[in-house]
Amino acid sequence: MQQDVPTRQSMVKFDDYEGPDNPPEGWRLYRSSSPFTQQVGRMYQHWDKEAKIFRRGFRIRKAHCNTRGKVHGGMLMTFIDSVMGMTLWLSEERQGVTAQMNTEFLSNADPGDWIEAEAQVDRCTRTVAFLKIRVRAGDRLVLTASGIFSLRERKEK
Repeated sequence: MQQDVPTRQSMVKFDDYEGPDNPPEGWRLYRSSSPFTQQVGRMYQHWDKEAKIFRRGFRIRKAHCNTRGKVHGGMLMTFIDSVMGMTLWLSEERQGVTAQMNTEFLSNADPGDWIEAEAQVDRCTRTVAFLKIRVRAGDRLVLTASGIFSLRERKEK
């Protein structure tokens, strides 16, 4: 008779968050047109046009976690890539593709934590944009990153 061998994942107990998203006041639900980004769940955003600061956030769910029950690094990379892309569009009215991202993971985050990213364009040339982003879970800094985006040709109006 064959015995089932426990896997690491089957041994981990997740404290899944099943409560409401509770985004900050004034934030709006982000409705992605990207089939890939739609799979990561509900996200909310806020654009401060005057300061040219874009923020996006989400409530961590079990589906966002690795086998240790912490937010998955790949989820955070997907998240910051989309935030920097939208920041570029809102700040410079330019579209770009990610050429490089440098990320420093500083701390973990758990189911139920509100994750919030704030990004800004540092510099934008005719062909390349440089962005910086910070991600927090409450007062705790989760990661910082920088990105270089190759800009698409601008279509004149």
